[in-house]
Amino acid sequence: MDLPSIRISKSLSSHYMQEIIREIRKECPADSPEFANPLLEKAVGAIISPSEPSYQQPFSEFRSQKPDFLTAKLSDINTEKIRNLGLETLSSDGIGILVPMAGSGGRFGGYDKSENSPDRVKALKPLFDIGKQKKVCALDIRVELIERLGAKAKYFFSCNNNTEMLLRDWLTSYPNINVCVARVPENPRFVRSSKMPQIISDIKDAMVRAADGRLLTKPIGSIGLLVAAKRSGVLDEWIQSGIKYAVVANADDVGFRVDTAALGFLEENKEYDAAVLCMPLIAGSSAKGGYIRIGSRAGDASYYVEENANPIGSVNYLSTNQIYFRVKSLNDTILSNSVYDLPHYFEKKKTVVDNGESVDSIHAYRPICEILRIMNTAAIEMQVAPANPGATGYCPLKEQNDVSKAQKYIDKYLKI
Repeated sequence: MDLPSIRISKSLSSHYMQEIIREIRKECPADSPEFANPLLEKAVGAIISPSEPSYQQPFSEFRSQKPDFLTAKLSDINTEKIRNLGLETLSSDGIGILVPMAGSGGRFGGYDKSENSPDRVKALKPLFDIGKQKKVCALDIRVELIERLGAKAKYFFSCNNNTEMLLRDWLTSYPNINVCVARVPENPRFVRSSKMPQIISDIKDAMVRAADGRLLTKPIGSIGLLVAAKRSGVLDEWIQSGIKYAVVANADDVGFRVDTAALGFLEENKEYDAAVLCMPLIAGSSAKGGYIRIGSRAGDASYYVEENANPIGSVNYLSTNQIYFRVKSLNDTILSNSVYDLPHYFEKKKTVVDNGESVDSIHAYRPICEILRIMNTAAIEMQVAPANPGATGYCPLKEQNDVSKAQKYIDKYLKI
Protein backbone atom coordinates (compact mmCIF):
# COMPACT_ATOMS: atom_id res chain seq x y z
CA MET A 1 0.00 0.00 0.00
CA ASP A 2 1.43 3.38 -1.00
CA LEU A 3 1.89 6.06 1.61
CA PRO A 4 -0.94 8.38 0.46
CA SER A 5 -3.54 5.73 1.20
CA ILE A 6 -2.39 5.10 4.78
CA ARG A 7 -4.48 6.46 7.63
CA ILE A 8 -3.11 6.78 11.16
CA SER A 9 -4.58 8.43 14.21
CA LYS A 10 -4.29 12.20 14.66
CA SER A 11 -2.19 11.89 17.81
CA LEU A 12 0.20 9.38 16.24
CA SER A 13 0.31 11.41 13.03
CA SER A 14 1.23 14.58 14.92
CA HIS A 15 3.86 12.80 17.01
CA TYR A 16 5.41 11.07 14.01
CA MET A 17 5.42 14.26 11.96
CA GLN A 18 7.20 16.21 14.69
CA GLU A 19 9.82 13.47 15.01
CA ILE A 20 10.41 13.57 11.25
CA ILE A 21 10.77 17.36 11.28
CA ARG A 22 13.11 17.12 14.28
CA GLU A 23 15.22 14.63 12.34
CA ILE A 24 15.28 16.92 9.29
CA ARG A 25 16.29 19.88 11.45
CA LYS A 26 19.23 17.92 12.87
CA GLU A 27 20.67 17.57 9.41
CA CYS A 28 19.38 20.73 7.74
CA PRO A 29 19.22 23.88 9.89
CA ALA A 30 16.02 25.90 9.68
CA ASP A 31 17.95 28.94 8.44
CA SER A 32 19.48 27.08 5.48
CA PRO A 33 18.16 28.15 2.06
CA GLU A 34 16.28 24.90 1.53
CA PHE A 35 14.70 24.56 4.93
CA ALA A 36 13.71 28.10 5.80
CA ASN A 37 10.42 26.61 4.72
CA PRO A 38 7.04 27.67 6.09
CA LEU A 39 5.39 24.85 4.12
CA LEU A 40 7.49 22.02 5.53
CA GLU A 41 5.19 20.88 8.33
CA LYS A 42 2.09 20.91 6.14
CA ALA A 43 3.88 19.00 3.39
CA VAL A 44 5.15 16.32 5.77
CA GLY A 45 1.69 16.04 7.30
CA ALA A 46 0.10 15.66 3.87
CA ILE A 47 2.45 12.77 3.06
CA ILE A 48 2.26 10.76 6.26
CA SER A 49 -1.43 11.23 7.04
CA PRO A 50 -3.40 12.54 4.09
CA SER A 51 -6.78 12.53 5.80
CA GLU A 52 -8.20 14.41 2.82
CA PRO A 53 -7.56 14.10 -0.93
CA SER A 54 -4.82 16.21 -2.48
CA TYR A 55 -7.49 18.65 -3.61
CA GLN A 56 -8.35 20.08 -0.19
CA GLN A 57 -10.95 22.47 1.14
CA PRO A 58 -11.81 25.25 2.10
CA PHE A 59 -12.08 25.89 -1.63
CA SER A 60 -15.54 24.36 -2.06
CA GLU A 61 -16.71 27.17 -4.33
CA PHE A 62 -14.04 26.09 -6.82
CA ARG A 63 -15.15 22.53 -7.35
CA SER A 64 -14.14 21.76 -10.94
CA GLN A 65 -16.65 23.94 -12.72
CA LYS A 66 -16.01 24.21 -16.46
CA PRO A 67 -16.20 27.78 -17.75
CA ASP A 68 -18.65 28.39 -20.58
CA PHE A 69 -16.78 31.57 -21.43
CA LEU A 70 -13.51 33.28 -20.63
CA THR A 71 -12.92 36.86 -19.62
CA ALA A 72 -11.56 37.84 -23.02
CA LYS A 73 -9.71 36.73 -26.13
CA LEU A 74 -6.24 38.11 -26.68
CA SER A 75 -7.16 38.79 -30.31
CA ASP A 76 -10.18 40.85 -29.19
CA ILE A 77 -8.27 43.02 -26.73
CA ASN A 78 -5.46 43.53 -29.21
CA THR A 79 -6.59 47.06 -29.95
CA GLU A 80 -4.47 50.14 -30.36
CA LYS A 81 -5.90 51.57 -27.15
CA ILE A 82 -5.14 48.49 -25.04
CA ARG A 83 -1.68 47.93 -26.50
CA ASN A 84 -0.81 51.57 -25.94
CA LEU A 85 -1.84 51.22 -22.29
CA GLY A 86 0.50 48.24 -22.02
CA LEU A 87 3.34 50.07 -23.76
CA GLU A 88 2.87 53.11 -21.52
CA THR A 89 3.13 51.09 -18.33
CA LEU A 90 6.17 49.25 -19.69
CA SER A 91 7.86 52.54 -20.56
CA SER A 92 7.01 54.36 -17.34
CA ASP A 93 6.97 51.61 -14.71
CA GLY A 94 8.93 48.72 -16.16
CA ILE A 95 8.03 45.10 -15.47
CA GLY A 96 9.07 42.26 -13.19
CA ILE A 97 10.10 39.01 -14.88
CA LEU A 98 9.65 35.91 -12.71
CA VAL A 99 11.53 32.83 -13.94
CA PRO A 100 11.15 29.41 -12.23
CA MET A 101 14.49 27.60 -12.41
CA ALA A 102 14.31 25.29 -9.41
CA GLY A 103 12.81 22.26 -11.12
CA SER A 104 14.43 19.47 -13.10
CA GLY A 105 13.09 18.21 -16.40
CA GLY A 106 13.16 14.47 -15.98
CA ARG A 107 10.86 13.86 -18.94
CA PHE A 108 13.15 16.01 -21.12
CA GLY A 109 16.59 15.05 -19.81
CA GLY A 110 15.78 11.44 -19.05
CA TYR A 111 14.49 9.87 -15.86
CA ASP A 112 17.55 7.64 -15.87
CA LYS A 113 19.66 10.71 -15.06
CA SER A 114 20.28 11.69 -11.46
CA GLU A 115 18.44 14.73 -10.13
CA ASN A 116 21.58 16.88 -10.24
CA SER A 117 22.39 16.11 -13.89
CA PRO A 118 22.81 19.27 -16.01
CA ASP A 119 21.07 17.39 -18.85
CA ARG A 120 17.81 17.94 -17.00
CA VAL A 121 18.15 21.74 -16.86
CA LYS A 122 16.51 22.17 -20.24
CA ALA A 123 16.07 25.96 -20.20
CA LEU A 124 19.88 26.41 -20.15
CA LYS A 125 20.82 23.85 -22.78
CA PRO A 126 22.15 25.48 -26.01
CA LEU A 127 19.73 23.82 -28.43
CA PHE A 128 18.73 26.48 -30.96
CA ASP A 129 20.24 28.12 -34.02
CA ILE A 130 19.70 31.86 -34.34
CA GLY A 131 21.15 33.09 -37.63
CA LYS A 132 24.91 32.56 -37.69
CA GLN A 133 25.30 32.93 -33.95
CA LYS A 134 26.41 30.14 -31.69
CA LYS A 135 23.67 27.91 -30.38
CA VAL A 136 21.52 29.56 -27.74
CA CYS A 137 19.23 28.32 -24.97
CA ALA A 138 15.59 29.10 -24.22
CA LEU A 139 16.56 31.71 -21.61
CA ASP A 140 18.87 33.47 -24.08
CA ILE A 141 15.83 33.94 -26.30
CA ARG A 142 13.75 35.13 -23.33
CA VAL A 143 16.22 37.84 -22.33
CA GLU A 144 16.83 38.96 -25.92
CA LEU A 145 13.12 39.51 -26.61
CA ILE A 146 12.52 41.31 -23.30
CA GLU A 147 15.53 43.59 -23.66
CA ARG A 148 14.37 44.54 -27.16
CA LEU A 149 11.27 46.05 -25.60
CA GLY A 150 13.45 48.78 -24.13
CA ALA A 151 11.54 48.51 -20.85
CA LYS A 152 12.99 48.71 -17.36
CA ALA A 153 12.83 44.97 -16.78
CA LYS A 154 13.89 43.47 -13.46
CA TYR A 155 14.43 39.73 -13.28
CA PHE A 156 13.95 37.26 -10.46
CA PHE A 157 15.18 33.69 -10.92
CA SER A 158 14.38 30.94 -8.44
CA CYS A 159 16.79 28.02 -8.15
CA ASN A 160 17.74 25.06 -6.02
CA ASN A 161 21.03 23.46 -5.05
CA ASN A 162 21.17 21.58 -8.38
CA THR A 163 20.52 24.58 -10.64
CA GLU A 164 22.05 27.55 -8.82
CA MET A 165 25.63 27.29 -10.11
CA LEU A 166 24.50 26.57 -13.69
CA LEU A 167 22.17 29.58 -13.55
CA ARG A 168 24.76 31.93 -12.08
CA ASP A 169 27.31 30.83 -14.67
CA TRP A 170 24.82 31.57 -17.48
CA LEU A 171 24.07 34.99 -16.00
CA THR A 172 27.72 36.05 -16.37
CA SER A 173 26.87 36.59 -20.04
CA TYR A 174 24.32 39.25 -19.00
CA PRO A 175 26.18 41.64 -16.68
CA ASN A 176 23.89 44.57 -17.52
CA ILE A 177 20.51 43.16 -16.59
CA ASN A 178 18.93 43.84 -13.19
CA VAL A 179 18.65 40.41 -11.60
CA CYS A 180 18.14 38.63 -8.30
CA VAL A 181 18.63 34.90 -7.72
CA ALA A 182 17.29 33.06 -4.67
CA ARG A 183 16.82 29.48 -3.53
CA VAL A 184 13.37 28.01 -3.04
CA PRO A 185 12.22 26.04 0.00
CA GLU A 186 12.45 22.27 -0.36
CA ASN A 187 10.70 19.23 1.07
CA PRO A 188 12.11 15.79 1.82
CA ARG A 189 11.21 12.90 -0.41
CA PHE A 190 9.76 9.84 1.25
CA VAL A 191 10.39 6.23 0.33
CA ARG A 192 7.24 4.52 -0.91
CA SER A 193 7.02 1.34 1.13
CA SER A 194 4.48 -1.31 2.03
CA LYS A 195 4.08 -0.04 5.57
CA MET A 196 4.37 3.20 7.49
CA PRO A 197 7.33 3.15 9.88
CA GLN A 198 5.95 3.32 13.41
CA ILE A 199 9.10 3.67 15.49
CA ILE A 200 11.60 6.51 15.64
CA SER A 201 14.53 4.34 14.56
CA ASP A 202 12.82 3.92 11.16
CA ILE A 203 12.55 7.63 10.41
CA LYS A 204 15.93 7.97 8.74
CA ASP A 205 15.03 5.10 6.43
CA ALA A 206 11.69 6.72 5.57
CA MET A 207 13.35 9.56 3.64
CA VAL A 208 15.25 9.27 0.34
CA ARG A 209 18.98 9.82 0.71
CA ALA A 210 22.05 10.13 -1.48
CA ALA A 211 24.72 7.44 -1.44
CA ASP A 212 26.63 9.34 1.26
CA GLY A 213 23.56 9.60 3.50
CA ARG A 214 22.55 13.20 2.73
CA LEU A 215 18.85 13.93 2.46
CA LEU A 216 17.71 14.25 -1.14
CA THR A 217 15.13 17.00 -1.19
CA LYS A 218 12.74 18.36 -3.79
CA PRO A 219 11.59 21.96 -4.33
CA ILE A 220 8.13 22.59 -2.91
CA GLY A 221 6.79 23.08 -6.42
CA SER A 222 6.75 26.12 -8.68
CA ILE A 223 4.88 28.09 -6.02
CA GLY A 224 8.30 28.18 -4.34
CA LEU A 225 9.18 30.87 -6.89
CA LEU A 226 6.70 33.21 -5.20
CA VAL A 227 7.75 32.24 -1.68
CA ALA A 228 11.40 32.86 -2.59
CA ALA A 229 10.60 36.18 -4.29
CA LYS A 230 8.78 37.37 -1.18
CA ARG A 231 11.43 36.06 1.20
CA SER A 232 14.24 37.71 -0.76
CA GLY A 233 12.59 41.13 -0.57
CA VAL A 234 12.27 41.37 -4.35
CA LEU A 235 8.52 41.98 -4.39
CA ASP A 236 8.85 44.81 -1.86
CA GLU A 237 11.73 46.31 -3.86
CA TRP A 238 9.74 46.15 -7.09
CA ILE A 239 6.75 47.89 -5.47
CA GLN A 240 8.99 50.61 -4.02
CA SER A 241 10.63 51.17 -7.41
CA GLY A 242 7.24 51.64 -9.10
CA ILE A 243 6.85 48.30 -10.90
CA LYS A 244 3.14 47.52 -11.04
CA TYR A 245 3.12 44.26 -12.99
CA ALA A 246 5.10 41.03 -13.09
CA VAL A 247 4.82 38.06 -15.41
CA VAL A 248 5.80 34.43 -15.06
CA ALA A 249 6.17 31.80 -17.78
CA ASN A 250 7.83 28.40 -17.99
CA ALA A 251 11.59 28.96 -18.26
CA ASP A 252 11.73 26.71 -21.35
CA ASP A 253 8.79 28.32 -23.21
CA VAL A 254 10.51 29.82 -26.26
CA GLY A 255 7.21 31.19 -27.55
CA PHE A 256 6.65 33.51 -24.60
CA ARG A 257 6.82 37.28 -25.04
CA VAL A 258 5.72 40.07 -22.74
CA ASP A 259 2.39 40.82 -24.40
CA THR A 260 1.42 44.47 -24.22
CA ALA A 261 -2.27 43.65 -24.77
CA ALA A 262 -2.31 41.46 -21.64
CA LEU A 263 -0.63 44.26 -19.68
CA GLY A 264 -3.00 46.84 -21.10
CA PHE A 265 -5.96 44.67 -20.13
CA LEU A 266 -4.89 44.66 -16.47
CA GLU A 267 -4.17 48.38 -16.60
CA GLU A 268 -7.70 49.05 -17.84
CA ASN A 269 -9.44 46.49 -15.59
CA LYS A 270 -8.28 47.34 -12.07
CA GLU A 271 -10.61 44.79 -10.46
CA TYR A 272 -8.34 41.90 -11.48
CA ASP A 273 -5.28 40.83 -9.47
CA ALA A 274 -3.99 38.55 -12.21
CA ALA A 275 -4.58 37.25 -15.72
CA VAL A 276 -3.78 33.72 -16.85
CA LEU A 277 -3.32 33.05 -20.56
CA CYS A 278 -4.83 29.84 -21.86
CA MET A 279 -5.69 28.12 -25.11
CA PRO A 280 -8.47 25.84 -26.32
CA LEU A 281 -7.72 22.15 -26.01
CA ILE A 282 -7.37 20.36 -29.33
CA ALA A 283 -10.70 18.68 -30.04
CA GLY A 284 -10.80 15.04 -28.99
CA SER A 285 -7.77 15.23 -26.74
CA SER A 286 -8.09 13.58 -23.34
CA ALA A 287 -4.71 14.66 -22.01
CA LYS A 288 -4.40 15.67 -18.39
CA GLY A 289 -3.05 19.10 -17.62
CA GLY A 290 -3.70 22.38 -15.92
CA TYR A 291 -7.23 23.28 -17.01
CA ILE A 292 -9.07 26.53 -16.47
CA ARG A 293 -11.89 26.31 -13.95
CA ILE A 294 -14.28 28.96 -12.74
CA GLY A 295 -15.54 30.00 -9.32
CA SER A 296 -16.54 33.27 -7.77
CA ARG A 297 -14.97 35.88 -5.56
CA ALA A 298 -17.18 38.61 -4.07
CA GLY A 299 -19.95 37.46 -6.42
CA ASP A 300 -17.90 37.96 -9.59
CA ALA A 301 -16.54 35.23 -11.86
CA SER A 302 -12.93 34.36 -11.09
CA TYR A 303 -10.79 31.79 -12.86
CA TYR A 304 -8.11 29.44 -11.62
CA VAL A 305 -6.14 26.43 -12.84
CA GLU A 306 -6.82 22.88 -11.68
CA GLU A 307 -3.57 20.96 -11.81
CA ASN A 308 -3.53 17.39 -13.21
CA ALA A 309 -7.17 17.69 -14.18
CA ASN A 310 -9.17 15.84 -16.81
CA PRO A 311 -11.13 17.63 -19.55
CA ILE A 312 -14.81 18.23 -18.80
CA GLY A 313 -17.24 18.31 -21.71
CA SER A 314 -16.40 19.30 -25.27
CA VAL A 315 -14.60 22.63 -24.81
CA ASN A 316 -11.69 23.01 -22.40
CA TYR A 317 -8.96 25.57 -21.92
CA LEU A 318 -5.39 24.61 -21.06
CA SER A 319 -3.21 26.95 -19.01
CA THR A 320 0.01 28.06 -20.70
CA ASN A 321 1.49 28.99 -17.30
CA GLN A 322 1.91 32.53 -18.64
CA ILE A 323 0.47 34.55 -15.76
CA TYR A 324 0.46 38.32 -15.32
CA PHE A 325 0.25 39.60 -11.74
CA ARG A 326 -0.46 42.96 -10.21
CA VAL A 327 2.65 43.02 -7.97
CA LYS A 328 1.00 44.64 -4.95
CA SER A 329 -1.88 42.15 -5.07
CA LEU A 330 0.59 39.28 -5.34
CA ASN A 331 2.60 40.60 -2.40
CA ASP A 332 -0.53 41.10 -0.27
CA THR A 333 -1.80 37.61 -1.10
CA ILE A 334 1.45 36.00 0.05
CA LEU A 335 1.50 38.18 3.16
CA SER A 336 -2.01 36.96 4.06
CA ASN A 337 -0.52 33.45 4.58
CA SER A 338 -3.46 31.94 2.66
CA VAL A 339 -0.87 30.54 0.24
CA TYR A 340 0.19 28.06 2.94
CA ASP A 341 -3.28 26.50 3.00
CA LEU A 342 -3.49 25.78 -0.72
CA PRO A 343 -3.89 22.17 -1.91
CA HIS A 344 -1.01 19.72 -1.98
CA TYR A 345 -0.41 17.39 -4.88
CA PHE A 346 1.63 14.21 -4.72
CA GLU A 347 4.18 12.96 -7.24
CA LYS A 348 5.20 9.33 -7.22
CA LYS A 349 8.34 8.52 -9.16
CA LYS A 350 11.59 6.63 -9.27
CA THR A 351 14.28 8.97 -7.96
CA VAL A 352 17.75 8.29 -9.34
CA VAL A 353 20.34 8.94 -6.66
CA ASP A 354 23.96 9.88 -7.31
CA ASN A 355 25.23 6.30 -7.38
CA GLY A 356 22.83 5.47 -10.21
CA GLU A 357 20.38 3.50 -8.09
CA SER A 358 16.68 4.36 -8.23
CA VAL A 359 14.29 4.56 -5.31
CA ASP A 360 10.49 4.51 -5.39
CA SER A 361 9.61 7.85 -3.81
CA ILE A 362 6.81 10.30 -3.16
CA HIS A 363 6.82 14.00 -2.38
CA ALA A 364 4.28 16.74 -1.88
CA TYR A 365 4.30 19.85 -4.06
CA ARG A 366 2.26 22.91 -4.99
CA PRO A 367 2.31 24.50 -8.46
CA ILE A 368 2.41 28.27 -8.90
CA CYS A 369 -1.03 28.34 -10.53
CA GLU A 370 -2.63 27.38 -7.21
CA ILE A 371 -2.30 30.97 -5.99
CA LEU A 372 -4.96 31.96 -8.54
CA ARG A 373 -7.55 30.26 -6.31
CA ILE A 374 -7.16 33.10 -3.81
CA MET A 375 -6.81 35.99 -6.26
CA ASN A 376 -9.36 37.74 -8.46
CA THR A 377 -8.26 36.33 -11.79
CA ALA A 378 -9.11 36.89 -15.45
CA ALA A 379 -8.67 34.14 -18.04
CA ILE A 380 -7.57 35.27 -21.51
CA GLU A 381 -7.66 32.99 -24.53
CA MET A 382 -4.57 33.11 -26.74
CA GLN A 383 -3.29 31.22 -29.76
CA VAL A 384 -0.36 28.80 -29.76
CA ALA A 385 1.19 30.77 -32.61
CA PRO A 386 1.26 34.57 -32.25
CA ALA A 387 -1.64 36.18 -34.05
CA ASN A 388 0.32 39.34 -34.81
CA PRO A 389 3.84 40.75 -34.46
CA GLY A 390 4.76 41.25 -30.83
CA ALA A 391 2.06 38.94 -29.48
CA THR A 392 2.97 36.05 -27.24
CA GLY A 393 2.91 32.41 -28.31
CA TYR A 394 3.36 29.08 -26.57
CA CYS A 395 6.17 26.64 -27.30
CA PRO A 396 7.50 24.82 -24.22
CA LEU A 397 10.07 22.03 -24.12
CA LYS A 398 8.38 19.08 -22.51
CA GLU A 399 10.14 16.27 -24.34
CA GLN A 400 13.18 15.96 -26.61
CA ASN A 401 11.10 15.99 -29.79
CA ASP A 402 9.86 19.46 -28.83
CA VAL A 403 13.28 20.89 -29.73
CA SER A 404 12.71 20.60 -33.49
CA LYS A 405 9.20 22.05 -33.09
CA ALA A 406 10.65 24.96 -31.15
CA GLN A 407 13.31 25.60 -33.80
CA LYS A 408 10.61 25.78 -36.48
CA TYR A 409 8.66 28.17 -34.26
CA ILE A 410 11.73 30.38 -33.83
CA ASP A 411 12.44 30.42 -37.56
CA LYS A 412 8.85 31.34 -38.42
CA TYR A 413 7.75 33.74 -35.68
CA LEU A 414 10.68 35.21 -33.78
CA LYS A 415 12.61 37.98 -35.48
CA ILE A 416 15.93 37.63 -33.66
